[in-house]
Amino acid sequence: MGVTLVVASAIAARAQSPTLEQLLSGVVHIKTSITPDGRTTENLGREREGTGIVIDDNGLVLTIGYLMVEAISAEITTNDGRTVGANVVGYDNESGFGLLQTITPLKVRALQMGKASDIKVGDPVVVASYGGPGGMRPVHVLAKREFAGNWEYLLDEAIFTRAAAPGLERRCARRS
Repeated sequence: MGVTLVVASAIAARAQSPTLEQLLSGVVHIKTSITPDGRTTENLGREREGTGIVIDDNGLVLTIGYLMVEAISAEITTNDGRTVGANVVGYDNESGFGLLQTITPLKVRALQMGKASDIKVGDPVVVASYGGPGGMRPVHVLAKREFAGNWEYLLDEAIFTRAAAPGLERRCARRS
């Protein structure tokens, strides 16, 4: 679980032609430990793991907030296996996103932020999670619309993607 990164082909093309390995180096693993008496531990647990994206050269990492809300410790692991401690910078209740700052820079390529308005329905994009090329899937943008998470946040323009595997859309729809 955690943030899944959506990288649009058009946005990636504007960068200085990074290799796939360079691009994915900015996708990291996050592991946190949560205070035992935290209000979220009963529902979300004391140990949490997920994905984040490095957004600057100093080790600032964007992730989904539940991974780090009430954390007493956090660590970031890069695709080459380096693990670095991190501090919680902040949590945005409105979007549900959180920021972590590594103790030392990660020396990976930071991912450039794009604009959701640049991505159109039907565009090919890549969805990537921590774990290198195996955690990457080509997909297409299915819809862009408001999304209210049941964990109390609202996104004005969430990007929904079409499943990469044939038939997966139908299986996912049956579960919801």
